[in-house]
Parts: sequence; C-alpha cells; structure tokens
Amino acid sequence: RANQASAAGLVGLLAAAAEAGLTVLASAPLLQGSVLGRLPQALRARFGPGLTDAQCALQFVRSAPGLTAALAGMSRTEHVEENMDLIRIPPMPLADFQAVFT
Repeated sequence: RANQASAAGLVGLLAAAAEAGLTVLASAPLLQGSVLGRLPQALRARFGPGLTDAQCALQFVRSAPGLTAALAGMSRTEHVEENMDLIRIPPMPLADFQAVFT
C-alpha cells in the first residue's frame, strides 16, 4: 500500500525504506511453521513444481522488492538443507510476485 510519505509522494513501506537507505529484513517468514501444509494448491502452483510449502513461503519473501533477507529459524539439519535448495532457484520475477496477490 502506498501509505508512507516520501519525496515522491505516498509510496509503499519497502520503497520508503529504500529511499531512506534502510535495510529491511523479514522475520518469521514461515510463521513458526504455521503455513506448512496449509498453502492452497492454486497458490503453490505459482511457485513452480517440486517446492515444499516452506520453500514456497521463503521464495515469496525473498522475492519481495526491497527486502534484503528473511530470517528463518531452523532446528534440524534437514530443514537447513531444504531451505538452502532455494539457492538453485532465482527469486520470482516482479510480475510473478505481484500475480500472487490477484
């Protein structure tokens, strides 16, 4: 939402942070695991085949324009390996990211 005052008028939060030279980090992109197993199939399909719910959530957050990093706590080696598999996939193009909201 364009609700932050800037030199260019009202802009979104991440655009205002970038204008101010701030780095933005996302906290709890997996909502402490509450999104796992709950993503509708139509939404999961937007992220490409073979991704887990955790990977879809991280891919979405890491693709947000203006976001620098996502902080996700992991307690198991398997979770680290699963999440690190995203290194092989580029962030979503802006149009694909925005299409998630339609």
